[in-house]
Amino acid sequence: MHRARDSRSYCAARGSGPSRALGYEDIVFSDPAAHAKDSGHPLGKAYAPTVVTYSLPSDVGRDPSLWYILNLHLQMAFRQDSGDGRALILAEPNQTAAAMIEMQRRTIADGDAPSVRWRAFGLIDGAQGGTSTGAVETRFSNFMVTASVRPGINHVYFAVGERGDAELGYVRILDDSSIEIATTAPPKLGLVAEVSDANRSDEVLRIRYTIRNDGGFPVKRAKVIVHYPVDTLQLLDTSDSRAVTIPPHTGADGVLSFRTLGPFSPVTVRLEAYSENAGRARTSIQIFAQPGRSGRLAATSIVGLIVFAAMLPLFPYRRFFSLVRRVVPITRR
Repeated sequence: MHRARDSRSYCAARGSGPSRALGYEDIVFSDPAAHAKDSGHPLGKAYAPTVVTYSLPSDVGRDPSLWYILNLHLQMAFRQDSGDGRALILAEPNQTAAAMIEMQRRTIADGDAPSVRWRAFGLIDGAQGGTSTGAVETRFSNFMVTASVRPGINHVYFAVGERGDAELGYVRILDDSSIEIATTAPPKLGLVAEVSDANRSDEVLRIRYTIRNDGGFPVKRAKVIVHYPVDTLQLLDTSDSRAVTIPPHTGADGVLSFRTLGPFSPVTVRLEAYSENAGRARTSIQIFAQPGRSGRLAATSIVGLIVFAAMLPLFPYRRFFSLVRRVVPITRR
């Protein structure tokens, strides 16, 4: 099971100890007659929800250094005669979203065993998933939002639904599922950028950036996408576009190299960092770039000719020639 570092588990309803955190036996959804046939339900053919009641300390939510994690241990399987489709398993502490696990059954070819894929997304592990030909067993952990944590009595709503021709054999939420109180903060994505003057040439400029993780869990598969005016800048190197995992309280550096295509007014380059489990972060930087050497010289020459031509009518010709006569006498033959 994924456990937060430097954390302690609080076992609701039956006292303390990590083994029976919610204080209940396994929760099982397995009776086909228990679900509604209303296809208009958000979950499709939805089973009757199950509500688990648990208690938290009276001072819960007052300490900003504490975080609350829902840990689920699940076993799931489709019926042998199930058709293709999807099943959704939801867990909502005090009716706020915390977990959604999706299972998809797909028949590849007649006579072959069906493929069962499952996936889930959370703030701790990002994207999780796997493939099976039968039953699926998995553990899933995710942070709970502040509004879902209350002193005293709390509730977790479990809901299961089917879509398409899928028919579940069972969904079992095992009794070691828990609510965990942790001192480790969620991952927190940040992004800073600057123009690197030290590596700047006449035609190439570089933007150095750092993707930061100011949280306590790793940021998973973070990458940067850049937006820039294509009529004035050309991106030269995309090697830093790969996704990276960033450990807690560290950063990952990267460089974006551009070639300037000609004279232009100051432009803005926008950078966006994305990750699987920490959302996104944005920053922008204004660039006062110079054109290439040949472009700069050509522009300078043209401007000089224009200024010279404009000043010709103002030139004091008579005075100039009178000074020349004094210095170099002119005689007639």
